[in-house]
Amino acid sequence: MREILAERMTGESVMHYVNDAMQYGSDNETAAIAAWEAQTGEFVKPASFYRHPRIEFFGATPDGLIGDDGLIEAKVPTSSTFVGWRMAGVVPEEHHAQMLAQLACTGRKWVQFVAFEPRAHNPRLRLFVKRFEPELAAIQAVEAEAERFLKEVDLQWELLTAGADESH
Repeated sequence: MREILAERMTGESVMHYVNDAMQYGSDNETAAIAAWEAQTGEFVKPASFYRHPRIEFFGATPDGLIGDDGLIEAKVPTSSTFVGWRMAGVVPEEHHAQMLAQLACTGRKWVQFVAFEPRAHNPRLRLFVKRFEPELAAIQAVEAEAERFLKEVDLQWELLTAGADESH
C-alpha cells in the first residue's frame, strides 16, 4: 500500500528489491515458456498489461496467452523450491492470488502454471506443469479483495494529503 501511495505522490514507479534468485527466475522465464512450447507443441502469444474491465486501478500482466481461453504463468524458482512444487503436484498456494487476478483482468478461464528447472540433468525433470482452473467464486473473491484494498488506498491517500494544500 505504501508503494502505491508513493507512486501516486511522485508519479513514478517504486523500485523493488530483486535478489539473485529473483533475477535468475526473471532471466530464465523465456526459456521456461520455450521449454513448455517444445513439450506441448503449442505456442504462447505475448501478453501485455490488462486493466480490469470494471475495477479502476486493478490490472495484471500474465506471462503469455494460450489459445482463446488460457494464460501461462512461468516460474523459475530455486532448485529446492522446484523440487517441493514438483513433489507436491499442485499449483503452489502462494501463486493463486496472482493467477486469479490475471483471470479476472483478462476474462480468460484457466492458467497453465509452468515451473522450470533448467539445471536438472534429466530433461524430463525440468518442467512441472499444472493447469489452474478455479471456480468463478474464487475469481469474484479476489475482485472483492481488490476493491476493498483500493478503497483503503484511497482512505490512506486522503490521510497522507490532508492539509497539503495549506500554505506555510
